[in-house]
Amino acid sequence: MSIPRKERRIAESVFKTTISNQPCVSNDDSLHSHTSLPDYIDSHFNFESDFDEFFDSSSSDESIRFTNHDESNSDGILQELKSWAQFYNICFRAINALLSILRKYVSAFSFPKDSRTLLGHSNKSKLVMPMNGGEYFYFGIPEALCNNSTSIIVNIDGMSVHVNSRLSFWPILICDSHKPERIFIAACYVGRTKPPLSMYLEDFITDIIKFKLNIHFIIADSPARAFLKNIKQFGGYYSCEYCLVKGNYIDNRMTYADLHCTLRNNCDFRSGEYHNHILGETPFTKIIDFDLIENFPIDSMHCLYLGVMRRMLLFISFGKHKCRQPERIINDINKVHNGFSLGLPVEFNRKLRDLAELKSFKATELRTILLYAGFCSFSKISNVFFKHFCLLAVAIRIMAMRSPTVELRDYAKELLLEFVAKSKDVYGSNFIVYNVHLLIHLHQFISKYGSLEEFSCFRF
Repeated sequence: MSIPRKERRIAESVFKTTISNQPCVSNDDSLHSHTSLPDYIDSHFNFESDFDEFFDSSSSDESIRFTNHDESNSDGILQELKSWAQFYNICFRAINALLSILRKYVSAFSFPKDSRTLLGHSNKSKLVMPMNGGEYFYFGIPEALCNNSTSIIVNIDGMSVHVNSRLSFWPILICDSHKPERIFIAACYVGRTKPPLSMYLEDFITDIIKFKLNIHFIIADSPARAFLKNIKQFGGYYSCEYCLVKGNYIDNRMTYADLHCTLRNNCDFRSGEYHNHILGETPFTKIIDFDLIENFPIDSMHCLYLGVMRRMLLFISFGKHKCRQPERIINDINKVHNGFSLGLPVEFNRKLRDLAELKSFKATELRTILLYAGFCSFSKISNVFFKHFCLLAVAIRIMAMRSPTVELRDYAKELLLEFVAKSKDVYGSNFIVYNVHLLIHLHQFISKYGSLEEFSCFRF
């Protein structure tokens, strides 16, 4: 048997480790019944030169048979082999070669024939299934997270596969709330329409209940949250997820100017009290201790940066005469952004561009403007716009702190309420759309989850 050098070295190492210090018997009279096997191997075989000849031999006299073994020992060896293969990312071909050697010469233990059996990988074609004209694949929840003490963060959102295509991609991403840097994919749907909600979430919610996992929160943008909760999409009269505000249709936009409305709660949501808000039952009601209001926090990436901050810049650059700034002011803002970009440190992901390209701005660019560059660029506009911008910027800088005090959180709440209240006078009555309205609910999630960056889609 010709074994490649890489696989041979792997097999040598694992073979020695696996059978190390085990009592053995052999037909060789020079080997006593309890001689340490590594000593026997070192004295009788030269792994550097005789490894191929040793494993090529089919003689039963050279077969190694262990005594005093039981099923627990066998399971322990298989588990150690599995952990070793996963930790060092050993390829299937090398594992198969090793298993073939172990099955041949270590007959006391029942080693599997294939690496997929050892690693617990399924070869079932049933995992890829048709669903609503598309395809669905369930990967499952990783073993590392299948612990009832684990709290997970879930991200579910749809995205286009191509720029000019109706084909959408709907992954279910999860991570440990204490180790959020490692992201796993639990399921994925690809199709030209949204996946059917109950079928799409069935396997995932079944595993959540089975392994008794705690969902810390589910982070998604407003359309995805409405889809997952099976409620009215943004733009409806009673579409707010967090309060009972009724929208007002102004200039082809649904606006929500009321700042003090009754908050929604989990009990009334589950009992179906909000008949003008709920479209049907959501599969998340199967999870008993899951709060359908507070466990769906507002995503700052879509709501705050791509929503509110971009809307402010759009009104300034391309809005109606009341708030649109002259070309001279826009050029001054562009000069500020260009000068700001020259000294950006590596911690900033993107350099700032001219407002002419505003519609293609990324969330990180808009975050840079709101938290840093905006204090200089908005000062180029009138004092009314600058003070109004500062209300939002100061509030968000407080909320972005790692551990803001209760006093600072309350101050940020008041700043956001004032920002929304004054938006009508600064930008017009059609400015307070759904994303702007959500700012008045942002403080409740800061109190529950901490910093603004803890519950955003940036990590996904």
